[in-house]
Amino acid sequence: MMQPTYDALVIDDDLNPLQRVVQYSCSSIPLQRLVHVRMMSETARAYGFEDSCEHLFPILADIAEDEEMVVRQALLDQLQDMANFAVEAGQQEGYDHLLNTFLPLVRQLLMDDSHKVRECAGDALAKMARLVHASELGQYVLTIVLQMGHDDESEQNRILALKLLNELATVLGPDLCKQFVIPELVCLAEDVDLRVRKAAAMNVASICGVSGEVETRERLLPAYVRLSQDDQYWVRKACADSLVDLSKVLSNELRTGVLLTVFEQLVRDESRSVNKAVLEKVGPLIATLEAAELSESMVAHFTNMAVDEEGMPNTDMDLRRKCAFNLPAVVLKCGQMRWHELRRAFQQLARDPELLVRRTLAFSLHELARVLGTKPKATAAGEASGGEGAAAAAAPGGAAPA
Repeated sequence: MMQPTYDALVIDDDLNPLQRVVQYSCSSIPLQRLVHVRMMSETARAYGFEDSCEHLFPILADIAEDEEMVVRQALLDQLQDMANFAVEAGQQEGYDHLLNTFLPLVRQLLMDDSHKVRECAGDALAKMARLVHASELGQYVLTIVLQMGHDDESEQNRILALKLLNELATVLGPDLCKQFVIPELVCLAEDVDLRVRKAAAMNVASICGVSGEVETRERLLPAYVRLSQDDQYWVRKACADSLVDLSKVLSNELRTGVLLTVFEQLVRDESRSVNKAVLEKVGPLIATLEAAELSESMVAHFTNMAVDEEGMPNTDMDLRRKCAFNLPAVVLKCGQMRWHELRRAFQQLARDPELLVRRTLAFSLHELARVLGTKPKATAAGEASGGEGAAAAAAPGGAAPA
């Protein structure tokens, strides 16, 4: 390949910024194309809607077919802001460009050979969807995603479709979710490819939050429960990773009756990877519960991350650190009256052999004291600061020996 000459690299100073973007976005030199494509949105706003329609919008289709992946990615980053600008400045004409110029380009790039470009196109579609009128979302947005979900030749497209359906749920609204999104997710939750089923497990929470109690109970949660019992541990682990997001959107009844049952099942899973994934989420999960929903067994699962019932420290340092990090939120949820259930874990973390664990706990001592009140505060602070405790680990330049 011939290297560009010096003359080819020189930018014509006689051109104004708009002319430069138009000319050099189609340059034979990839770097010039990349630099000037990244200037498109700024230039459109500087020169206004009419000049953009005349000079910038017509070259977008050619740039979308650029041979360089980074240029196509850069275009997608620009399209998002250009679409906002067009709708703001051009009113109905700008909205027509959204439907007939920008969204077709995003649809084209969603089928790009590059996975990175497809991911960027998905992000662009999710943002542009918020500009589309509710009555036209089905035609101009949802059909694009459903087409990807039906692509039997590409599991990557089906995975991206699941991610987009979840991200778009709040924009699409309950009616479109009930008619189209839920059936698609339920179908893909039984896909032959484990990566697609894993994506289904990870992308159900927002759809549950929009679809309503009945649809969630009768259609979505049964699919999630089946995934939590999948033969492949990766799928079950994905269910563990989505527990917290689901808990945030479910009613108390569904949380207690279904989600916490799945939690207890996964925490006893035969796979260590699944066990650990669940335990890493138990602190944030507790924070989403009502106090009345918080059982002694769930608190015990949390404290066992630090020390078991026989007083033996957990050998997994990552879990001990997670326990230390989430302890203030769990104490806040349990309250002063249930401090006795957490005391042993606190004492163990305060004298943990790992500096990172003690230091993590030390940074939250003031919050623990605030939550627990006067009498427990003295106990907690004293237990932590004695000898080689967590408070020593937090002292500047004076960490306790590990």
